[in-house]
Parts: sequence; C-alpha cells; structure tokens
Amino acid sequence: MESHVTVAWLLGKDSPLFDMQKPVSNCLVLPLQGYGLKDICKHPHLVNFQWENEKSGSQWSVVQFNRFQSETNLAEKQKIKTGILSYNRDDVMATRQLELWLRKLFS
Repeated sequence: MESHVTVAWLLGKDSPLFDMQKPVSNCLVLPLQGYGLKDICKHPHLVNFQWENEKSGSQWSVVQFNRFQSETNLAEKQKIKTGILSYNRDDVMATRQLELWLRKLFS
C-alpha cells in the first residue's frame, strides 16, 4: 500500500501531514517506555485521556476491519463498524488533547 501514489505522498517528505510524535520524542523526556499516542495520552500525570474501549488499538482495528469485511450479517457488520469508528474518534480526540497539552506546556 505504501507504493500507492497517495499514500507515498502522505508519508513522503512533502506531506501536508504533521507527525506529532517527532517533536515529542525529540524535545521531551517523559516517564514512559514508549512514546506512542496511547502511552503519552493514557498517562494520568500527562494528557490523561482514556479510550472508550480499553481493548482497542492499532492491531485491534486491523482485526476488526478484517472482521467487518468478511461479516455477512448486516447487524453484526454495523456493530463492528460502530466499534471501529468509535476507536478512530477516540484517536482523533486523544491527538487533539495531546496538542492542547503540548500548547499549555510550552506557552
């Protein structure tokens, strides 16, 4: 998938996207083993954002997407989709909370 022209552009040097992990890992020393979004955001003394579904994560979302694609029962398919969208919403909200935390930290 990384060879797809759009994905390559988004991941490339001229990407319009901003990777918040780079400045965080380059500029901060945090009491964490990892500097992933969940590591930073879940820490009670840092961002303190909690995901609605404790079991969710990037690997979880891939499994759920595969389940969604193969599911034939429409009610179950909708349930899986709702779970995936909830996880994605939480990721977006956590990223926003991280941004606000960083702005407060450095203002």
